Amino acid sequence: MLAEAVREDLQARAERVALTRDQLATVLAALDDAAEAREARGCDNFCADCADSPAGLCESHAADLDACGAYRLLRAELAVTA
Repeated sequence: MLAEAVREDLQARAERVALTRDQLATVLAALDDAAEAREARGCDNFCADCADSPAGLCESHAADLDACGAYRLLRAELAVTA
């Protein structure tokens, strides 16, 4: 899953990445914006492929919601360090 891959990548890089408080605030805000945009695309714009899918979502819209979850998870993990 995308969220797990993001978490593993974050853990692998944790010792090498350093952000100032202002940089971290910017990253957190960007993750909020990205999550909101992906959620809106995934939930508000169902397409014909979504209607045809047994899951109710096409691969593209499902990927938007997966990315939204990964952004929110990363934001939560980074916020703990703030």
